This record gives sequence, C-alpha cells and structure tokens, in this order.
Amino acid sequence: MNHTLFHNTSIRKLEKDYYQSYSADRYLNTDDSSFHILTPFSKEYINKDNQRYGHIEQYTQLIHDVIEHTLKIKRYDILSYYHDHNNSPSVRSLHTAKLLFLIDGLFYYYHIYDDQLLLVSQSEIDASIYMKDRLYIFGLSDVLNLTRFYSEFSLYASLLDAGHLLYNVKNVLVNKNIDFLQLQKFNSNYLYENIHIDSRYSYVSFALEISPEYKESQLMERIPYVTGHDKRLSVDHNELKPTKYLKEILAQYNSSLDREGRFINTHEIPSFQLTSTLIRNSAHTTIGNHNYGEKFEQFNPVDVLTILKDSKRIFSSNGMEYCFLIKSDIGEYIYWSDLTRTNLEIDFRKIMYDDHKFFDFKTYNIVFLCFSDKNKVIENGLQNQLITASEMMQLVALYSSSISYAFRPMKNHNDYYLKNILTLDEQYEINFMGVVCNSPIQQLSYYLK
Repeated sequence: MNHTLFHNTSIRKLEKDYYQSYSADRYLNTDDSSFHILTPFSKEYINKDNQRYGHIEQYTQLIHDVIEHTLKIKRYDILSYYHDHNNSPSVRSLHTAKLLFLIDGLFYYYHIYDDQLLLVSQSEIDASIYMKDRLYIFGLSDVLNLTRFYSEFSLYASLLDAGHLLYNVKNVLVNKNIDFLQLQKFNSNYLYENIHIDSRYSYVSFALEISPEYKESQLMERIPYVTGHDKRLSVDHNELKPTKYLKEILAQYNSSLDREGRFINTHEIPSFQLTSTLIRNSAHTTIGNHNYGEKFEQFNPVDVLTILKDSKRIFSSNGMEYCFLIKSDIGEYIYWSDLTRTNLEIDFRKIMYDDHKFFDFKTYNIVFLCFSDKNKVIENGLQNQLITASEMMQLVALYSSSISYAFRPMKNHNDYYLKNILTLDEQYEINFMGVVCNSPIQQLSYYLK
C-alpha cells in the first residue's frame, strides 16, 4: 500500500512538472542540442523472427475490424512529406501508437507494415492478473522516433496519437454494440515482464477489456501469426538516459501494479459508420493547403457539439473543454460547448505557431480547440487527460469525413494567442487543435485495398 501511494504521488509530481514545461512553452524546451538519438532509424523496431507460427481462432472478426478501421495502412501519398496513412492520424506518419492484443492468455502485436500479428510472449499469463477468457486491447506507444524531432515533447505528442487510435477502436465497439471495461490503471509491470518489447522506449497508453460473450459464433478464417521481438532489447545503452522527464516517467508508467476500471455501456452512444474510405488528407504537400471558394456549408458545429456532449461517457476522462472558432460571412465568433456564441475578431493567421508555407490559415473557416484546467491533469493523470483531447479530435475528424470533408489535427498552435482570445487565465492550457479542410486536395496517391 505504501509503495503504491508513493508511486502515485511521485508520478503526479513528474507529470505536473512535465506538463508545465511542454504545453505553451514547448517550443522553447524542445530545442535541446545536447540530446541525440544514436539508434539507427527504423519505422518499426518490433519485427518478426519466424521462430513460431500458428493461427488465432477467438475474436477473429472483432480483431480484424479493429485493425481494419484503426491502423491498417490505406493510402500512400507520393508528393508529401509523410507518405503512409491509416485511419488514425499520427505525428509525421511515424505511427507511434500501436495495438497489442491479449488473446487466450498470449500477447500479439500488430505490425502495420507487414499487416500481420506477431506473437510477442512465450508463456500464458497469470489468470489472477489478466483473465484468460477475456480479450484485452492495449494501446502501445513508442516514443523513440518522435524524440529525434521533438525531444521530450514526444511523450505529449504520442499521447495525442494514442487518443486518435483509442477513439477509432471505441467506434468499432460501439458500432458492434459491444460493451467494455476501460482500465484507467492496470498492471503494466506484469505486462512488460511477459512481452518481448523494450520498456525503455514504449508505454501502454490505454487498455480495454472485453467479455467472452462477444466471441464470434459464425465460422470464419483464422488469423495467422508469427513470433516477433523488439530488436532494441539486445542493446544495453538507453537512449533516453539524458532526458529530464522522459526516462523516469516511462519507468514509472511501466512499473504500475494498480488496477482500476470503468465499465462503458455502448447503448445510445453516437458512432460513425465503419468504412474503408480514407479521405483524410495530408496537409503537408508540395502544393500546399488552400481552401479558396469553400464555405464548409455542410459542416454544422451544433451537430458536432451535440455529438460530443452525447459521447461524454465514452471518453477517457472528464474536464476537457472545447469550442469552435468560426469564420463566416457575418464575421468571426467562438461556438462554445454549451452552444452559446461569442462574436469577436479572430486573426486566423495567428492561430498557428509555424509551418505557414504549407498550411495557409487565411483560407480556413472552422477550427476545433481542446483546452483544460491544469488541475485536471493532476486529478485524471497526464495520460487520461491528454488522450481525451485527441479522442474528441478524432470524433470531429470522423464527423468531417461523414460529410465528405477532410480534417487535419495539428499540434503547432499558437497557445498564447488562443488563450488570449478565449480569455483563459494562466491556470489553463491549450491541449490540441484541428482544422476542417477542403476535400480532397488533389495529389498523387496510391490506395490499398
């Protein structure tokens, strides 16, 4: 008991200090020239080794649908900085948020480039910790590649990536009327003791538990797997050793022994149709992003705000606040979550901190913002609080897609300008931003079936 209490107190202090350093002041704190990653770059460090292969028979349709509508690569953009895209947005298309399944007592990792499940554990789990007859879906986030670009902000960015993935998983479950238990706290220590994945660079961002009653009764093809492991396990040097926060936060995340869950009944929760169509466009193309002539008349902020309100119980935490910034023929205004409006002048050119070359905010009319009181980070924990922001962002993205618009989540917002126009005091931070885009921007793309 004392160990758990000390652990929670320690991690909350670390998270609070980290959050303070990598919210509005992140542009100053990511410029760390003393921090270098020496590991040769790879888009995937967990690879198959073919020492064992077999087939999975349980939950096969559900696993297939979750993969299909979350991480499976659907499109390659030729004239883009970031080429491969799936249904879950990620920073620089590095796909930091991955899926780990616990099926019949064994852990399987989804390798997105081989489109294959890898068995990453050897022995069956202890049924007193994770029940063997349940399906568990874990979000596994890897920060190593992000640190090459963003230093310690990589943790913050990876949590936002994880929220996109988590909402997409939940949307599949809601579509199938599958209730589930979301574990806000879980035994990550035992998990890492049983998987061949390097805990120095990754952490489990979310965990869902699904009852055995949802095993498919119909006959269908079994899912093949081969064995795999993280190639970084053979290297003793820890690349994150020089970090002020990252090394210690991940170590604490991965040594948790707690268990705390919240049952989510999916009845009457709004959802979006599952589709293989991927229209979300990359905002970083050689031709730039412009929306001249598009008024986004099909996008109704009231509809989205109502869906967000009706989806409240499915999100990972409470306390995330949100609004729309709207530019229309009658001027600019804020559309708040309670459906009230505040008319004011908004300079859309000041909303973004940088990257104006490839994204022209003067031609955009609808911006979605998530922001929150700093005390909510302490109350909910950094993971659950930030993941909620991107769950909401992904909901808005799916709504946009449903009416044939694209949507671009962005992390390079101008926090101080936004806090000023929202009249937020120093107790608040901007957590995430997204913009509705004209659809589609013409570019050379290759679509996968």
